[in-house]
Amino acid sequence: MMSMPPHYTLSKEDNPSLRELVEVWALCDRFICAQLGDYMATCIKTAVNDCHCLLLNFPNGTGNQKNVTCRFADGYDALGLAHQIQERFEKLFVEYFCGSMSYNTYVDLAADIKDRQSFILSVSRGFAKG
Repeated sequence: MMSMPPHYTLSKEDNPSLRELVEVWALCDRFICAQLGDYMATCIKTAVNDCHCLLLNFPNGTGNQKNVTCRFADGYDALGLAHQIQERFEKLFVEYFCGSMSYNTYVDLAADIKDRQSFILSVSRGFAKG
């Protein structure tokens, strides 16, 4: 006799990171199904907006800002930037990040993401344009 597995309820810890969303999007968009890729692109935009809102609501200098900054940097690093849609994601990541954090706070947190040079360069350009 076959039994049904119990339903699994997602907890807050099960929320995928920006990096995971970008990696799944790339697989879907290139190899699996363009429609699923479109859905994942919507998920990425929602997650970027959520991170943007989190940064806006955290007081400056908190550990939460460091955490969200690392999430942005990780997701950005997963972008290959070889395709037009990835370039749009890059602009989205940088625009939302720079729009939610002061430059001085970013400088204070830059040491925590020093191994993500492409993100640092793009964000620095974003602040320079801003």
